[in-house]
Amino acid sequence: MKRTKQTPNKENKTLQTIFNTLPDGVTVTGKEGRFLLTNQITNKISGIGPIDIIPTDRAVLAESKLAEIELKKSEEQLKAIFKGFPIPSFIWQYVEDDFILVDHNDAAELSTKGLIKKFLDKKFSKIYENSPNKQDIESDLLKCAGEKKSIVREMPYKLRSTDEIKQLKVCYVFLPPDLILVHAEDITDNKVVGEELRKLSNAVEQTADSVVITNKKGIIEYVNPAFVETTGYSFDESLGQTPQLLNSGKHDQTFYKKLWETILSGNTYKGTIINKKKNGELYWSQQTITPMKDSDGKINNFVSVLKDITELMEKKEQEIRLKIAHELQERLYKTQISIPGFDIAGKTYSAVETCGDYFDFIQMKDGSIGIVIGDVSGHGIGAAMIMVQTLASLRAIAKFETDLGVILTHLNQALVDNIDDTHYVTLILARLDPQQRILQYVSAGHIPAYLIKSSGEKDEILESTDIPLGIIKDYTYHKSDTIKLTPGDILAFITDGIVEARLHNEDEFGDHRTLNVIKYYRQANAKQIIEKIYLATRSFVKNQKQEDDITSIICKVDF
Repeated sequence: MKRTKQTPNKENKTLQTIFNTLPDGVTVTGKEGRFLLTNQITNKISGIGPIDIIPTDRAVLAESKLAEIELKKSEEQLKAIFKGFPIPSFIWQYVEDDFILVDHNDAAELSTKGLIKKFLDKKFSKIYENSPNKQDIESDLLKCAGEKKSIVREMPYKLRSTDEIKQLKVCYVFLPPDLILVHAEDITDNKVVGEELRKLSNAVEQTADSVVITNKKGIIEYVNPAFVETTGYSFDESLGQTPQLLNSGKHDQTFYKKLWETILSGNTYKGTIINKKKNGELYWSQQTITPMKDSDGKINNFVSVLKDITELMEKKEQEIRLKIAHELQERLYKTQISIPGFDIAGKTYSAVETCGDYFDFIQMKDGSIGIVIGDVSGHGIGAAMIMVQTLASLRAIAKFETDLGVILTHLNQALVDNIDDTHYVTLILARLDPQQRILQYVSAGHIPAYLIKSSGEKDEILESTDIPLGIIKDYTYHKSDTIKLTPGDILAFITDGIVEARLHNEDEFGDHRTLNVIKYYRQANAKQIIEKIYLATRSFVKNQKQEDDITSIICKVDF
């Protein structure tokens, strides 16, 4: 450590702070017996400090000499400690409102690639003249010197030797009367690691997927908030337990045996598991279990990430069921029929992939044709399956029975026994005798059909005759009187998706608009009229999302 004229005993003063930390009491005296130096342990034991005490015999003098020798050894050791201290350290002297660099250790020389040596005995203001860190460091030095206390701060620092930006932890220690010891520890790597750990911790804590960490025996040591929210088990209820806590009973022992064999062999397990929440509710999890290994490659923990895919699985299941129902509907629909003397067609425009509307043409045993149109309450898979059941049952009954009232009475019994209270079916079953050109019908709560006369007579409304199907058991349905058809007449059977179509809260499309479309296009064929009805309703609602199924049957009596 360099000496200056102003501080001839600078080494002792600089090392005083370290000296005071020695675990044993040490006392140093001058030639005349004056106590020159005592450390804090001595002061505590004897209750005295460096005051004038004259030794009374040679034994005391001999002891003082030994103490001087021991102190010299201690100083040499402390110097070596300072020089070899692994953190770059610098000693500044406060002189005339500036600071002079008076010493540094080997770590400082190494970190600056030797540049620090040329700054010895130079003023702070000159050394840091163009440094972006000047203001912060100068402020800390002045505060440390002025308040005579230690200061610690973290700061970014640009190295002169490499132009690298490092994150430093800087400690300023005041050494009376005018020195400041500065330690500058590079914590860049620690900061990076700490920041990465913080991000990782936040990611685990805030992710929507459940995270579980167990020891090698499967004892739960950590669960994240998403696990608590998903399963209903609190942190305290989970810790110390095993993942058996979530066992749903849906997987056998072979399943779990293969899982454990996979992860104990050091491999990652990926699979889909049905788990059970605290409230007993089952849910699907897409689960990944990864072994965590120590530096020797030994497994000490398992990390399990569980993604709740219940909605996804239910959606897939729904899609499969919809596909099956749609295929069944397609097989059951008889969308075309050819009857001499008549132009007849039907079509359904579904609001979704499967629908509750239906129509059918049935060849009855007496040679007449059954015309069927209906609507199941609700939408989706439930309504679609009821529609399939209704059509299948109706066809089966119509093979042996021609009386329309009897057919619907039997059909009602079948539906009451097989559908829940939230569903019902409206339906019109009409029997067309092509030879005699006559019509009878029975309507189970369905919206009216129309008979548009060619003669210009008033249109005939085929009102409902009875209640919807599937509501009251043992109800008896009755057919209508016979209706005579003449050439040019048009029969129109529709569902409520047409007449009830509306734009927001405005008027419905209604019966009168439906009739006007049919009359306007009466010269077109049956298929074309059906298409015109559909296009008119879509135009009326300005092509907004279709809320209900739309079905029409048009039967034109040829001239």
